[in-house]
This record gives sequence, C-alpha cells and structure tokens, in this order.
Amino acid sequence: MKKCCVFLLSIFIGTNLTYANPDLEGLKHEIECTLPRGQGRVSLCFTDILTGESFGLDDTIACNPASVIKIPVMVEAYIQANQGRFSFSDRLKLKESDKVLGAGPMYGQKSGRSFSIQYLVENMIHYSDNTATKMLIDFLGKEHINADMRALGLTQTIIGTSNLLKANGLNFSSTKDMSILLSKLSKGDIVSTDACTEMVTLMSKQKYRWGIPHSVPKEIVVANKTGTLNGIKHDCGIVFSKKSPYVISIFTSNFKSVATAKQSISKISEIVFNWTNTHSHLAQSASMAQ
Repeated sequence: MKKCCVFLLSIFIGTNLTYANPDLEGLKHEIECTLPRGQGRVSLCFTDILTGESFGLDDTIACNPASVIKIPVMVEAYIQANQGRFSFSDRLKLKESDKVLGAGPMYGQKSGRSFSIQYLVENMIHYSDNTATKMLIDFLGKEHINADMRALGLTQTIIGTSNLLKANGLNFSSTKDMSILLSKLSKGDIVSTDACTEMVTLMSKQKYRWGIPHSVPKEIVVANKTGTLNGIKHDCGIVFSKKSPYVISIFTSNFKSVATAKQSISKISEIVFNWTNTHSHLAQSASMAQ
C-alpha cells in the first residue's frame, strides 16, 4: 500500500495541468438533486487535485468536526517532529485523566504505561482512538495545532478541547478547510513528500470504510477519515482515481436516521467517482485518444 501511494503521489505532484472543467456545475447539480429533502444538513467540498478546481455546498459552515479533527492532529505531529521537538519513538505516559470512551485499544490500557508517539498516531487514525487523540493534543498543544493550521490556510479549524466527546461548541472545522488540508497532503506540500506519503498511507489503512470508500472500486486507493457523534456523520478523503484524483469532504448533521446519513455520504461518493471517470479532463483526453 505504501509503495502504491508513493507511486501515485509522484505522478500527481509531477503533473502540471490547467484544463478547465465546464461540467463541474453539472456535478454540483447532480449532487444537489440527490440530497434527501428535509433529512438534515449536508455540506461538502470537492477539489480536483490536478487542476485545483473545486466547488462547495455550504462548505464554509463551521461545525463540530468530530473525529475528522484527527487529521490536523496527525499533521501537527509530523510538523513538530520535523522541527526536532521529538522523535516518533519517544513515549508518552498514559494517565487516568487521558481516558476517553470510544473505539480503539487505549481506553482499556492500564494507567502508568507508556506508548510511543508513533503508536498513538497510528491508533488515532487507524481506529479513531479518542484516548490516543487526547494524549496527542495535550502533548502537541492546542495553540500550536491551531496556529499551524492557520498557516496552512485553514481559517475555520479550531481545537478548543482535547476531549472529543465534549467538543460541541469548542472544536470547529469546515469541509472547505478539510479539502484544503487534504489537497496539500495529496501533493506533498506539508513538511515533505515522504511525510505526506506516510500520512496518506496511515489514512488509507483506517478501518472505517462505510463512507467515501464504500462506493469506490476496491483497487482504488482511498485515504479517508470519518467522524461520528450523536447527530453527526462525516467523511473526508483523497481518492486516487487513475483518471482524475480528487479530494471530497462531506459533513452531515441532524439527520433523522444514521443509516440515511451514511447512505447519503456513500451516494455522493459514488456520483463523484463516476463523474470523474466520465466527465473529467483526463477521462475526456483518454476518450479522444482512442
């Protein structure tokens, strides 16, 4: 998987295309027509990695990002490691006050044990472990994460608490911010190409695949991170489509049914993937060459 991501990134970073996508409005309209009426709120942002073209639906509305905020936390860990503040082999000691309910193995670990920062980052992304996340945010510093995200161009991403179960009204982000961050990751623009490849690989191995990856062929690499809380279902990811790689970020809230929210995200993903394989610049170029 890592070699695959390295190969894909090397192709995309080395490509300089400026094609226009006149059908982008058509994609936006198709998605709008698919959204369930009276079910809840959906915000999304789509970005073509090669051209930088994008569109959004309520993509600047800032809301509780739930576990999607773990992407900026991961990025900050790589930024500070590159600055020499620590090594990923350094260890942090688990305190009882660090424990936050949720998925992953850390909540059940014995207080006083120490874990490498690498292990915590992996569990935060692979299993969406809230305890690992709290340990990392407290270690890295909310103020440092917020400042570095602003420096990367994220204007609506704020971490006010390291306890993601108490983050309502304290942690914020938007689908536009997440798409900016993931676009930079996909092109190797944060820390280094190697660091971005490692982060993309971590995300491609996370176990929650019900959203964006669900509607994409299994052979396509999808690096995504979901977010789930009461009334909230999010998914943000990089889809390394062979014809036209892209970033899609989708936030949903206040749906009457969790199943409907998940289905909406999956359906949007399906529409976007199919569109990139039939209407995108690379798909059109391939068709003309035949």
